[in-house]
Amino acid sequence: MESNRETEIMHLMRSLQNLVRRNGKTGSNSDNSRWRILKSIAREAGITQSKLAEILEIRPQSLTRVLNDLETEGYIIRERNSSDRRVIKLHLTEKGNEYCSHRKTVFRETAVSVFSVLSDDEKNQLRYLLEKVITAEKGKES
Repeated sequence: MESNRETEIMHLMRSLQNLVRRNGKTGSNSDNSRWRILKSIAREAGITQSKLAEILEIRPQSLTRVLNDLETEGYIIRERNSSDRRVIKLHLTEKGNEYCSHRKTVFRETAVSVFSVLSDDEKNQLRYLLEKVITAEKGKES
């Protein structure tokens, strides 16, 4: 049976992601979903729900359910636009900011730990190759 390097690489990338997740360094899938949402709100304070759903490529209904939980738990606040009450802007609370700060720290520490087996040259080469693949794939979307 012929080996398919491309498939092997994809499996290795998935294995790395699963190993990191299983070791509890980045949290569960639901934690990662929340992290993606909160990180996006942190990047653009006052982002609208519709724009956030578009950026994250998820259905607005699915996002609404998660946002309801995040608001109930005190991570975000929703603000209606005074000129158009249909527009809802999202902001992080102090608790949301603290969560994002903690997750960034854990992410950095995990990255340092995972890639500590590579030399600086190997890290640069890996980064270059991944960026090359990602850029090519993004070009196909256009």
